[in-house]
Amino acid sequence: MTYRRCGRSPRKTSLMRIILPPMLSIVLFISAIYLIVLPALKTNIMERKREMIRHLTEAAWSSFSICESEEKAGRLTREEAQVRATELIRNIRYGPDMKDYFWINDMHPSMIMHPYRPDLDGKDLTDLSDPNGKRLFVAFVNAVRDTGAGYVDYMWQWKDDPDRVVPKLSYVKEFEPWGWIIGTGIYLEDVQIEIASITRKLTLVSFAILAIIAILSIYIVWRSLQVDSERKKAEKRLRESEERLKTILNSVPMGVAVIDLEQHVIIDINPVGAQMVGAPKEQMVGRVCHRYICPAEVGQCPVTDLGESLGKSESVLLTAKGDALPILKTAIPVTLDGREHIIDCFMDISDQKRIQKALRRSEKKYRNLFNNAQVGLFRTKIKDGKVLEGNDRIARMFGYDSSKEFVAEYVTSEHYADPGTRERMLAVLKATGEINDFEARLTRKDGSVFWVRYTARIYPEDGYMEGVATDITEEKRAERRLEVHVKELSLAREASRAALKNTEAERDKSEKALAEVSEAKRRLEVLLSDSVAREKRMVELKQEVNDLLTTLQEKPKYEAPQRVAEILSGSTHLQA
Repeated sequence: MTYRRCGRSPRKTSLMRIILPPMLSIVLFISAIYLIVLPALKTNIMERKREMIRHLTEAAWSSFSICESEEKAGRLTREEAQVRATELIRNIRYGPDMKDYFWINDMHPSMIMHPYRPDLDGKDLTDLSDPNGKRLFVAFVNAVRDTGAGYVDYMWQWKDDPDRVVPKLSYVKEFEPWGWIIGTGIYLEDVQIEIASITRKLTLVSFAILAIIAILSIYIVWRSLQVDSERKKAEKRLRESEERLKTILNSVPMGVAVIDLEQHVIIDINPVGAQMVGAPKEQMVGRVCHRYICPAEVGQCPVTDLGESLGKSESVLLTAKGDALPILKTAIPVTLDGREHIIDCFMDISDQKRIQKALRRSEKKYRNLFNNAQVGLFRTKIKDGKVLEGNDRIARMFGYDSSKEFVAEYVTSEHYADPGTRERMLAVLKATGEINDFEARLTRKDGSVFWVRYTARIYPEDGYMEGVATDITEEKRAERRLEVHVKELSLAREASRAALKNTEAERDKSEKALAEVSEAKRRLEVLLSDSVAREKRMVELKQEVNDLLTTLQEKPKYEAPQRVAEILSGSTHLQA
């Protein structure tokens, strides 16, 4: 039975991990704007407004002080000073539309001056209240009685519009020498409008920022998803690459081991390497390389301790049994996880070593056969006939004491007795690739001429020819002697034919004798194909000819057969 793993899929988890941070950032930004920034901004604006009306009231209050100084100096009476101060304050305006104002009442309270409510001037304001029932002028008196100044909120008409009553916050301050109170205020509606305007602008800016953040977040999420997808693809490719590498390492017909260069510890080894060492991979990984692979003692590492260079070289592999296995080793330095490592690639060359040993024995045997052969063996350049190699037999054939001297001094192209001989030989070689029984006359070291029979093969891609040379000087002499014998035998046959015309019986005998002579000649020519055999058969031939002579000499009355016997007797002596 198969069970499905509960919980979110890795893709959903990865998606939430990418999307959640930008979303939380946006939520935190909005919360900060509306829960922290805007309330703090409203408070700051209100405090700034309160501070403004306080400073304005204090500035207007100072005009009272100036007029009161004039009164004390005797330049103005109190009534004149108060009239001047009243008129000065009456005409003061401020604000965006220059409609904000100051008013003056006394501690009773009675209205001294109000620029927009002249109907209240000189009237008792004790019972005057706002729509909420608050006796605002009594509140002014109470605010200044204890501390000399203070803030009071209430409902009042909108500047010069008596039909519009709105919330207002005023700051009042007592001018004690005259018992007056001066004040001015701000309309909270104006503050709300200003705050709303700022809030609106801030909201627009915030939304613009949010839009940018959202776009950036979407881009970041998209890029993150793309990067995550690429990362997963890269991880997949990496896994596939690791699998391919593992398959390759497990398939290569040589041992591969990864060794930590600092600690000399085997990090990994492929199956071929483990098989060559003769121990399982699990047993070797984590162990020092001197225990299994490198035969050097601890502290005598060829690379780190002895400073030998890395590269391809013959070495030995220390097996689990302690045997030294000959290997061809290549060490490659690499950096893995920030640490220096060596990748050792090694191949078992014990078979090659055995083959090399066998080849050395074979080469020695071949060299002995080459030097002791009863025929001349040679190798010469095609271009100029320079001798590249030759045995002692061919050296003696050309009049030299040793093959070394022959190779150093003799150039075959300079020692052909007959012009054009070498060119004909090379033409045949190039046309057919080889020559068989090619005969030529050459000169020895002492200048004497002798006959040589070549059998050779050409190797144009390597620029040389090699083959066998046989001294056939004696054979040529034998051929010349044979030619003389044949000529004399022809004369004898003609003489026999003339003599045997007398009778049919005698002619038959003569023809039989001549046939036997011809057969002897044919046999001589066949035997001459092998110089050694011809020389051996000369004695036998002599005996056969003598037997023939004996047969012919049984009829001495015939003069022609007697002549044949004389010729053959002379030829036999010449051959001997």
